[in-house]
Amino acid sequence: MKLSWPFYVTLSFGSFMVFILYLVYRTYGVNTDLVSENYYAMEIAYQDKLNKMQAAVDAGIHITTHRKDSLLYIEFNRPVIQHSTKGTITLYRPSEKKSDKTYPIDVNEGTTQIISLDHVDIGMYQLQVDWSNEHAAFYIERELKIQ
Repeated sequence: MKLSWPFYVTLSFGSFMVFILYLVYRTYGVNTDLVSENYYAMEIAYQDKLNKMQAAVDAGIHITTHRKDSLLYIEFNRPVIQHSTKGTITLYRPSEKKSDKTYPIDVNEGTTQIISLDHVDIGMYQLQVDWSNEHAAFYIERELKIQ
């Protein structure tokens, strides 16, 4: 039995429609949230962040991280805590906002911060350390993989 060309055109058009409907169905299941609710305000303040990063470089401050059991050790290369030091350490996960965690800076003996990872999901994070004292403001950002 030989089929005519209108049958093949109809079959091709129908297959294309099914494919497009499948793509539409799949896109409704994709999470398309912005990385941040106030994305545009953060973009405007980005120069301040760059200035803080440069201040940390100029002051010679850097951090190292290592993990032991379920604890994350964040070590500063020199004491950063003074009487008026305020700041936060954020585990920022760009792929999932509800996994972000923020901790106040509470450095032991001026050089080491210990964070429990018991309630932190496995994945890639940006470790963001933002602090200031009476003299200057600093910011350091590192990639961190929690397994």
